[in-house]
Amino acid sequence: MSTWYSSACGSYRAPAFFRLAVGVGAVQLAILIVLYANGISYGPILFSWLHVFLFGSLIGAYYDPIRRRLRTTRFAGLLSGFGWLILLLGIFAPPQLRRDLGFETLANYLDPVTVGYPMALLVCTIFLLGPFSVFKHTVLRWYGKISYSFYLLHMFAVAGVFELVTTGVLRAELGFPVVMLIATVISAASFYGFERPAQRIVRSRLTRLSRRLSFAPPWSDVRGP
Repeated sequence: MSTWYSSACGSYRAPAFFRLAVGVGAVQLAILIVLYANGISYGPILFSWLHVFLFGSLIGAYYDPIRRRLRTTRFAGLLSGFGWLILLLGIFAPPQLRRDLGFETLANYLDPVTVGYPMALLVCTIFLLGPFSVFKHTVLRWYGKISYSFYLLHMFAVAGVFELVTTGVLRAELGFPVVMLIATVISAASFYGFERPAQRIVRSRLTRLSRRLSFAPPWSDVRGP
């Protein structure tokens, strides 16, 4: 939350927020390693994966300065190659696949590849490196807007279409496109009918709160995207 708020208030350059995220992540990883070394493994809970959330928060907080630097870097070719490399390495990223091939892996939240690959993939997709520049496409950018609603609601479409397929009402090969169509419609309705209006309300209230606290948030337009 502190890294997000620092970005929202335009104070992402303040080193305290970076140190906080790195410090919390280092302590959390140290605790996990000690527990794991003593045979205590936690499941996929927030504490086990906190370092991944912190990494994402830092990317969000420092997005603008990193993006500006990448636009003017002389290593654009190398960064594009890195994007292609990450895409190609995706086939080896699933931990169960590597276990089946005989490679030794740690618990998912401590395994360097299982944790590191999604982080690298996030960097490539966020900053559009190499083949990931496809996400500049208007349709994909629109799907990015409704992606959170899509994430929350797509299972309703999956469950409904699965029932139609199993009862013979719908042909199996039509299942995926119908799921995409239904999920897109309900996600768009949720985004424009609830999520974006809620964002406007939250931004408006945060703006008033920041003014009372003498902060200067960067959003002067609270109408939303």
